[in-house]
Amino acid sequence: MSAGLPVAGRWAAVLGGLLLLAARPALAEDREFCPARPGQTTPPCTLAPGEVQVETAFATWTRTSDPASRTDTLELGSGQVRAGLTSRLEAQVGWTPAGIQWVRDNASGKVDRLSGVGDVTLGLTYGLAGANGPVALQGFVSLPTGGAAIGAGDWGAGVRLPVQFDIGHGLQLGLTPEVDAAVNGSGEGRHLAYGGAAGIGLPLGDKVQLGLDVSAFRDEDPDGAETLASAGASLAWQAGKDTQLDLGGTVGLNRASPDMTLYLGIAHRF
Repeated sequence: MSAGLPVAGRWAAVLGGLLLLAARPALAEDREFCPARPGQTTPPCTLAPGEVQVETAFATWTRTSDPASRTDTLELGSGQVRAGLTSRLEAQVGWTPAGIQWVRDNASGKVDRLSGVGDVTLGLTYGLAGANGPVALQGFVSLPTGGAAIGAGDWGAGVRLPVQFDIGHGLQLGLTPEVDAAVNGSGEGRHLAYGGAAGIGLPLGDKVQLGLDVSAFRDEDPDGAETLASAGASLAWQAGKDTQLDLGGTVGLNRASPDMTLYLGIAHRF
């Protein structure tokens, strides 16, 4: 890396510049509050110019196991800052400030512990059919700023095509196909990964929504290709016009997938 600011300082400068771009007076718009969390799909809506939204998981716990070992990963504060740049264009900066991983050897019972920060992700979303969907294009790149515990080790990138439709009776159908240049398991180089997620949003009253979704991804890692599949459920409560609280989780549908993930989070629009 080039000389100058430390790594954390450089990404703080990137985030600060993004927020300054978004801090100009917002247009006279009253867009519907549309968080990107919870669940495995991505909504196609974008923020209005000048709006800033913070979306954070207070905690995310994941367990993965195989015949040889069991891995538990706890991430704290994982989330993103979203900023509306134009009527259809939105930028995102994502980061996990703290992660802890415990790896237990099933034969010996020995537990190794790692901790560190995660990689930085930069993204842009453009509303192809307008500011609030039903289809958008999202591109992102991940930068190797993280450590051994939850960092990938190299840069990666990907493209998503978020789609969402009202299918009647208050139900929303979401689809998110995705193609990635995913980081190799060795931590060096990239490979093709592709798949997507599909979900249904069901209102439970005026302020609570139940989400049900499934995802499947084919990961062509040169160290061993595999297909990951999971099913998830979530609840989101709109605590105010600009605030949402959520909880949810996923379960793996095959041996290659994490056994279980549980999370609790918040989204707030400024």
